[in-house]
Amino acid sequence: MRVASISSAALWESGRRSAELLRARLAEAQQELSQGRLADTGRALGFRLEASITLRLERGERATTIEAIGLSRARINVLQAQLGGMRATAESMIDTLGPARGVSINPDIIRAQAKLAMSGLVEGLATTFDGARIFGGAQSQLQPLADYFADPPPAARTAVRDAFLARFGLPIGDPQAANITPADMEAFIADDFMPLFASPAWESLWSSATSQPVVTRMSKSQSIATSVTANAQPFRDLAAVYVMLSDVGSGDISEGAFQTLIDRSLTLVARAAVGLSYEAASLGTAEQALADSAERQTAEINIIDRRVNTLESIDPFDAATRARALMDQLEVSYALTARIQNLSLVRYL
Repeated sequence: MRVASISSAALWESGRRSAELLRARLAEAQQELSQGRLADTGRALGFRLEASITLRLERGERATTIEAIGLSRARINVLQAQLGGMRATAESMIDTLGPARGVSINPDIIRAQAKLAMSGLVEGLATTFDGARIFGGAQSQLQPLADYFADPPPAARTAVRDAFLARFGLPIGDPQAANITPADMEAFIADDFMPLFASPAWESLWSSATSQPVVTRMSKSQSIATSVTANAQPFRDLAAVYVMLSDVGSGDISEGAFQTLIDRSLTLVARAAVGLSYEAASLGTAEQALADSAERQTAEINIIDRRVNTLESIDPFDAATRARALMDQLEVSYALTARIQNLSLVRYL
């Protein structure tokens, strides 16, 4: 008969490895019990792991879309506030110009108001949100309009003054401007001045913005414009009115010529006010569409979460039972290992 020998050290090592395995399984069971989810989805789900990963990616896409929508809605609120302020300034100008038609007035009051309004327009169009110029379109890092009254003068003001000089043979503010007739002023405004506010002169002389608005993705297949750029017609009209009254109409211009400026300005500023209301309404429509999309995306996330839970959630009762069983096995393993450690032939000699 052959006798095999088994050392107490080998038995102890086997017990130690068994205890380590039990501790790892217990830690996993306790993690599942505390989180309510599978600790190792790859091992537990097998071929269904791909479905779980796909669902989580889809959830991440929708969460990113919701975050972008929230940012766009906040930007729209800032845009709406600026458009409201510009519209209020335009309406105030209408209130000033309306009573001034056909009557003798002090043009300095209108000039001062127009100059202040022009500065406000430049400042409003330069508004930033989250580090970007909200009226800049795709070119969100540059100020859309330069300060018209800056020194040295920007290209736009130089172009206006050059046009005046070319038409009348004298600079803006020259005392001889008192001889300019209403008909001459009307011809200058129509043929020389207003073309400076049309494309391509507007983009080359006045605006650093692009005509492409910011577009926000609402879903995989839907996007919507969520900004207004400084190249929109209402801003061109407002700039024309304010420059016409504050700069072209400066100096000793005749009362008849200034009345021509008032008449043309009233038409333009009224059109601009309507245009601003339209732009604000368009943004309001976009904001509602974004809100509806965010609500749909949230509902879809809830559905995805339920599907993921179906795949990855665990039965709390089963997990608790398994954890208790593992703890019992671990205690037995510890007890056996301790008894093996105490085995020694010396005790029996």
